[in-house]
Amino acid sequence: MNTFDLLAKYIDMESGIAKVETITGVSTSGSKTTIIDTNKEFITNMFANSIVKFTTEDKEYFKTIVSNTADTITFTPALAGAKATATIGEDTNEIVVSYVDEGIIGNVYDIEIVEGDSPDSDLSATLVDNTIVVSLGTDSGDAAISAIGTGTDGTVNLEVVANGIDGNDYTIAVVAGETLGFAIVEKAITITLATGGSTAGDIATLINSETLLIDATASGTGLDLLTLPETATFSGGGENFVVDDTKNTATLVATEINALDEFTCSTSNTGVVVVTTENIPFTGGVDTINVLEGSKYIIREKVVISSSASSLPVVNKNASGDEIFTDANPASMKLTGRTVVKTVTIESGQSLSTEVDLEDYQLCAIEMPSAWDAATLTFQGSSTSGGTFKDIKSNGLEVTEPGSNLTASAGVINAIDVNAMALAPIRYLKIRSGTSGSAVNQTANRTLTLILKV
Repeated sequence: MNTFDLLAKYIDMESGIAKVETITGVSTSGSKTTIIDTNKEFITNMFANSIVKFTTEDKEYFKTIVSNTADTITFTPALAGAKATATIGEDTNEIVVSYVDEGIIGNVYDIEIVEGDSPDSDLSATLVDNTIVVSLGTDSGDAAISAIGTGTDGTVNLEVVANGIDGNDYTIAVVAGETLGFAIVEKAITITLATGGSTAGDIATLINSETLLIDATASGTGLDLLTLPETATFSGGGENFVVDDTKNTATLVATEINALDEFTCSTSNTGVVVVTTENIPFTGGVDTINVLEGSKYIIREKVVISSSASSLPVVNKNASGDEIFTDANPASMKLTGRTVVKTVTIESGQSLSTEVDLEDYQLCAIEMPSAWDAATLTFQGSSTSGGTFKDIKSNGLEVTEPGSNLTASAGVINAIDVNAMALAPIRYLKIRSGTSGSAVNQTANRTLTLILKV
């Protein structure tokens, strides 16, 4: 027998102490996780863990209520609706990219990953029609080279130290003179020959000693003379460039894609993203379903404790404190269904336990801890979690366990028999060490195990 059946038998529904209701209504608006009814004024979280049935867009749904405010019911799981996503790479270089809005519209996009088309190019991500084009950053390619002189032993080979296309801007001129000399203005190099000419080896040595920008080597023995003026240009800089891994980590690629307004992405990986042979499609986008205005809803029965009640509900007992079982007050404590165990803790130096939610459960027994400072057990209850907890009484007397103010013993299981009806209506329960007039603080943390029936 569940709590609602017990209330129906043992609580006077006309007394104002408690009532059983089935809540119905029509939404004024909503979302994929909420029903909003501005025509209602609910008690905060009075429907937590209940089931709400509602119809929207011609389909009936059953959802678990997570919480509620005065006019908003929040449920789980959410209604249909999902963002389209695409996954770049896997494992250490995986990036998950999402279209910003839910719906099938996101499924039209894809991702293309290509190599940058020039040396020393930066990583970039751009949206071209429906394709995110990720252009991977590249290195500088080859260094620019040139040569002056001729022959096996009379050529000076020149290479710009820094790789890349900028090296192609260098020039070199050989001019006649009296003393071997070197000069460079911006990227124009001038070699002045000694009277009668200078050897390739001497020219290479001079260049290497005068600048760190150019690396010069003489061919062969380097003993042949350069005697004639000449000019030469540098070329080949930037050729044979390749993707530069340091520019294309998963983190850097994610940053570039996040800069696009239509997409978000995340990754915790630092691996390298590589060129793909096929575009990566976005999939999984599902149009959002929201609770619409005018959606009818029903919440299953709930117990509401009246705020005007001076104490929590009581049950009928005789002068000796025993439960009275008559045709009008039947013995309804036969419990069926599975057993559930919950625990509460009385902290060291305290007498009152943490709260426990008994919705849909009937308290059957309390298993005492192995150590216990001698005290009877009494109870407090509340209709809301974290609310004001009040002493639970029956016929004006504080409910105790074991009965008749006997002391609870360590390491035993106390069956809840006489007091079961008094505790049945209670949603949130706390257990006290001692009575309201003589509480007993425990000298260590005490964990009490509550044995419940569904």
